[in-house]
Amino acid sequence: MATEKRKAMDKRVARITSIAAIIVIIILLLGIGYLVYALRSSLQRQGMNREEVISYGMPIYIGVVGGFLLLVIFWVITYRYQKKRNLMLEQMVYTDEVTGGVSFSRFKVEVEEHIKKNLRKSFAVISIDVDKSKYIEEIFGTEEYTKVIKVLWKALCQETRESECCGHKEADMFYAVFEYLDDKSLIRRLERMNDELKCTIEQGNVFYDIKTSIGVYVMKNRRHSAERLFYRADMAKKTVKGQHDKLYAFYTEEMKKTHTKNREMESKMEKALAKGEFYVCYQPKYSTQEKKVVGAEALVRWKMNGEHIVPPSDFIPLFESNGFIKELDKFVFEQVCKDVSSWLDKGLDVRPISVNLSQLQLYNPDFINDYAYILEQYDLDSKYVQLELTETAMFDNPVIMAKIINQLHNMGFEVLMDDFGTGYSSLNMLKDADVDTIKIDKSFVDDIGNNQKVERIIATIISLVRSMNMRVVAEGVENEMQYKFLNLMECDEIQGFYFSKPIDVASYEKLLDKKEEA
Repeated sequence: MATEKRKAMDKRVARITSIAAIIVIIILLLGIGYLVYALRSSLQRQGMNREEVISYGMPIYIGVVGGFLLLVIFWVITYRYQKKRNLMLEQMVYTDEVTGGVSFSRFKVEVEEHIKKNLRKSFAVISIDVDKSKYIEEIFGTEEYTKVIKVLWKALCQETRESECCGHKEADMFYAVFEYLDDKSLIRRLERMNDELKCTIEQGNVFYDIKTSIGVYVMKNRRHSAERLFYRADMAKKTVKGQHDKLYAFYTEEMKKTHTKNREMESKMEKALAKGEFYVCYQPKYSTQEKKVVGAEALVRWKMNGEHIVPPSDFIPLFESNGFIKELDKFVFEQVCKDVSSWLDKGLDVRPISVNLSQLQLYNPDFINDYAYILEQYDLDSKYVQLELTETAMFDNPVIMAKIINQLHNMGFEVLMDDFGTGYSSLNMLKDADVDTIKIDKSFVDDIGNNQKVERIIATIISLVRSMNMRVVAEGVENEMQYKFLNLMECDEIQGFYFSKPIDVASYEKLLDKKEEA
């Protein structure tokens, strides 16, 4: 809308400029005519006849007319050059170089004008981007990444009606202002747009399914600036980033509180790591039959400012979305290597410690070399450290994952599949993933004693996994009934509050020293 207004105004300015130029030319012509007339009259008064006047005045007349023509030519050339330059500057200022649409600065103005103009309509502000876009660029290259952005822009434009507007901010970040009738009709449009974006990019044997995240802010205050509207839609979008079962989220005031808390954590996370506010604790794993410690899982905790403990459920998802989880993963791995090396020096009966590996590490080609270097620094055998990868990570990137697991096995690491049963294709994961141990997710264990169907599923999983020469660990075991069932089903290992909550390094060391039984 605003673009059309601007074009109409440009036309009016050009018309006024042309009229003014014609008036100037007419004035100049009249001026020249008057000069010629005055010159002729003056010469005639001096007694010259007509032929002498023409002979004497012609060079002056030609000079004046020639100068005028040169002035006109210069003006035409300058005008055309200036017009072309203005068009180029306008294109630079008002056009997005990737999509060819309006620039983001122009789009913000359009949004505010559009909202003010349509006072009787309700609007929803949409924020949309591609999950893990920077890793798409790293793995598949800039050209493929740009194609993905253009596909997203095309789908967004197709869904944007004449009375609405959309724009591109940067990278894979897009916004739109849609008319809002109700949640249901808007959701239908978002799902339709997402269907247009469903595609897989590939390079060699590497495949990636494009997934978008969408945040929606149903506008309630028309006085908000465009930036503030976008900010709230962004907050909603962040709540669905990385979630395979959620495409969109609508903004709520609770999100504002969460976002404020997240911003505080983000502002402190790097200093907290440097200051030693993060630390590792260990949750022992016990053999189901013998009830003896057979290892532990390393879990990270954050004591912010040395005062209060930040729940992992608060900071882990945040760090996974902003990429800081890679630094935290590396810290935990190194701390485990340091602790294990210390226990070995003390002659303790050390059992393997499993360390969680974030999905983002899959896109970091150097992480395996980094981990190998850390092992070498502590002169540690890889048999003492296991690596846990979630089922979701394996499902998302099976080809990349197979390559990484093979490399880890070559280095001597055991690989565990965490959260088994929470993904879409768990049986396919058993078939395709060359892992050493399966960890049954707590959500299954919670239903033992309450749901016979779940119990049969667990029994089948344990039997199937053991038949494939893999070990089975049950997570989140909290009571006697759960333990007895899992023992009867011959689950190899138990992890949960029934045996032990996560404990600090000193307590775990005592557990190894005493070789305690549960």
